[in-house]
Amino acid sequence: MDLYDNYRDIAKIYLPNALVCADRFHVMKIINNALNRIRCEIMNKYSENKKSDEYYLLKHKNNLLFKNSLDISDIKADKNRYFRMRYTEGQLLDMILKIDDELKKAYDLKELYCIFCETDADMDFRKELLETVITEYKLSNIKSMINIASTLENWKEEIINSFHTYDERKISNGPIERRNKIIKIILRLANGYTNFKRFRNRVLYVLNKYETYNEKILDVNKIKQAGKLRKNK
Repeated sequence: MDLYDNYRDIAKIYLPNALVCADRFHVMKIINNALNRIRCEIMNKYSENKKSDEYYLLKHKNNLLFKNSLDISDIKADKNRYFRMRYTEGQLLDMILKIDDELKKAYDLKELYCIFCETDADMDFRKELLETVITEYKLSNIKSMINIASTLENWKEEIINSFHTYDERKISNGPIERRNKIIKIILRLANGYTNFKRFRNRVLYVLNKYETYNEKILDVNKIKQAGKLRKNK
């Protein structure tokens, strides 16, 4: 589930035997949002000189702060039109992190949580790792990161639960999010539906990969809505 207290309260009342798991995507999103706010605050300090190297890097190369560090290349160098030189993603990231110490600290904390997620460990050791992560966030002296420490503390049990596996797969609400996206696409392509029964049939057909066309002629009158009578001229 998302990190919303009401969801957890409802689950404990009505599904007391359920294993409540915090969605790791949303935990990471909260951390990235805090990192992005810090980036914006620092970038605004250079807003009076938008042609500065600092403003350019924070404005146009900020995606490197949120990219998985394992995917950042230190080998492949591409030509940069602004600097008129070839730089690797790793070199550009180092330039960004040298702009401000608080930004570097926040980035390191983001990476610390990523390491916690990617480390292969049993549940007991993972609990110890999470405690270490929370402590580092609390000692960071960065207000937004201290607030995240409180969130991690509040959802500690559910975060650990999310590392359980089912059918050798990590537990995630990704499949449900994907289905929600498909439903939104159906609505957008149709410019909305006024007949809920037609919409429901469409969704069930699209989401069920084993569904086939019905050879029988469907009685559309069962779901057809009564329209307005036309006025005779």
